[in-house]
Amino acid sequence: MKWIMYGTIILLQIFVVAIMAITPYITRKTESFGIAIPQEVYNKPTLVQFRKRYAHNCAILGGIVTILLIGLIPVLNENSRSVAYVVSLFGYLSDLSLFITISSSLTRSFM
Repeated sequence: MKWIMYGTIILLQIFVVAIMAITPYITRKTESFGIAIPQEVYNKPTLVQFRKRYAHNCAILGGIVTILLIGLIPVLNENSRSVAYVVSLFGYLSDLSLFITISSSLTRSFM
């Protein structure tokens, strides 16, 4: 029964990482990292590079957090597992929000 819970936690983590990584590719072409842009600018090499770098960083950071979570889950008790999952999820998302802030300021400077 506990392996079902472990699997669910890991699958949720992987799902969040995947959604975060593909977000720049599934948003409207008039928006880039939360900034309204003309549709013609969407395929500009600078923005293409930002989207690739963002997806790459999401995948790497998400992979690291997921591997740490996989290593921690079996050795923690039930309450600690829940806390570890929540902390890892919010830590992952807060690190990404920092990256988005930096990318957004760089995007504005290149426009």
